[in-house]
Amino acid sequence: MFGPSPSPSSCEATSNSQAMKQKDAAELPVPQWDGDEEGEEDEISQPVLDLGRGSDVCKALMDRYAKSSAPQHRHLCASAAAMRSILQEEGLPLTPPGYFAAVITAIRDADTADHDAISALSAFLAILLPVAPARSLTPKMVKDAVLVIATFLRDPPSRLPTGAVRSMVKSLGGLVLRLDLEDWNEVKLPMEVLLSFTVDKRPKVTTSIAILID
Repeated sequence: MFGPSPSPSSCEATSNSQAMKQKDAAELPVPQWDGDEEGEEDEISQPVLDLGRGSDVCKALMDRYAKSSAPQHRHLCASAAAMRSILQEEGLPLTPPGYFAAVITAIRDADTADHDAISALSAFLAILLPVAPARSLTPKMVKDAVLVIATFLRDPPSRLPTGAVRSMVKSLGGLVLRLDLEDWNEVKLPMEVLLSFTVDKRPKVTTSIAILID
C-alpha cells in the first residue's frame, strides 16, 4: 500500500532495503501502554462531513455538536473555534488547507500534559483530512505535517487516551500516502513510527494500522 511493487531487476536491492527498514523499525521503542484504555469511553466520534464548495469545517462541526453536552464534543468544538479565530485574525480563508495548517501548528505547540486538548486536535485533524483534497495541500505542508505527527507519536505523552493515539496514527498513515513514496528520506521516520504501532497492545490502535496496510 505504501509504494509501488519492485521490478524483477530490483529484487535484490528491494530485499536489502526491506531488511534495513525492519532493522530501523526494530530499534524504535515499542509504544508503551499501562493496561488501562484511558479515554476509551470518551473517544471523540469522527463523522464524515459532507461539505459543499466553500463550506466551513468549523461551522459544520458546530452545527453537528453545538447542542451536545458530551465533554469530548465540547472540546472538539472549542478547538475548531480556536482554529477558526486564528485564521480570521490572520485574514486567511476558512478552507480545509487553512484549518490543516492551523491544527498542525497547534499539535506541534500543544502542552503534552493536556490530554483533552490533544484528543480534540487529533480528532479534528482526522475529520479534516478526508475533506482536504490532495492537491490543496502542498508537498511542503504534507512533509511538515508528517514530521510533526511522527515526532509526536515517536514519544507520545504517558497515558494518552487511545482515541487520540488512533486518530494520530490514522492521520499519519493518510498523510504518508501523499508523500513521494520513492524518497526513502521522506518516508523513513513515519514508516518506522507506523510499524512500531503494529505491536501496540491496544486493539483499536493495531486495528487502525491493519486497515492502513490493507
